[in-house]
Amino acid sequence: MVNQFAGAADLAQRRRRRLAQTELAADEPLHMVLPSAGVESLPRQEVRLLRKIVSPRLWKHLSLLAGLPLLWVVLYGTAGAPRSSVMNGFSGILLLLAAQLATIVGWLRARSATDFQGHYRAWKWLAIGLATGAALILTDSARILPDVAAYLLRPLTGPLESARKAVVLVPVLAWCGFVLVRVLPDMNRSFWSQSLLIVALLVGVVRFMLVHTPAVSAISTPTLSALVLASTYAAFASMLLHCRHVAYICNDPPGGM
Repeated sequence: MVNQFAGAADLAQRRRRRLAQTELAADEPLHMVLPSAGVESLPRQEVRLLRKIVSPRLWKHLSLLAGLPLLWVVLYGTAGAPRSSVMNGFSGILLLLAAQLATIVGWLRARSATDFQGHYRAWKWLAIGLATGAALILTDSARILPDVAAYLLRPLTGPLESARKAVVLVPVLAWCGFVLVRVLPDMNRSFWSQSLLIVALLVGVVRFMLVHTPAVSAISTPTLSALVLASTYAAFASMLLHCRHVAYICNDPPGGM
């Protein structure tokens, strides 16, 4: 009986200490709370796996981004395929990798203690959009997308002859607006990754507008493919740098939100 009472007393003391520590932590000013890294909330096995996928060393990422153009030159010189085909294949692979990195970012951002209006949920939709773009590029089906969309909408809207381009333009612009409103504010702690994503969007919109203008016949196919490659390269670089930032520097939303 004495031992039982002693155990109960020790348990009560531990509860009082936990309550006291909680009250002290609640009384601390907000500016004393340091931003957290995504790896801090992961088990050791997941941390080791994440380090194999995304290195915490910045120089490794910069070396990869600098070596990708050299890799494209090697592929272009040895593939024996048309230049536009090589660039489109390279663009699709980069966009697919960017989609996977966006998935990892969303997974890590979901572990932040601060919700930031649920903006971390936008990362899965960004990953779906990037993967869809990669599929369109790799299958070379982007050019027939207006015809397919018009055919699917014909039972509801009737024949769409002159408005076929708008059928694709409206969803593309809506998706860009979604990225600007939901994703970019969540990247406010990482200036370079945020800037690279803006560049990717701008180049992608320019390329899309060039394709759907009367002057498209005056623009060569390799030039259009080069714009796609530039946009996907910027998107991949943005996701790679932001994934490193969220994993090893801070996975919290922008300060003051």
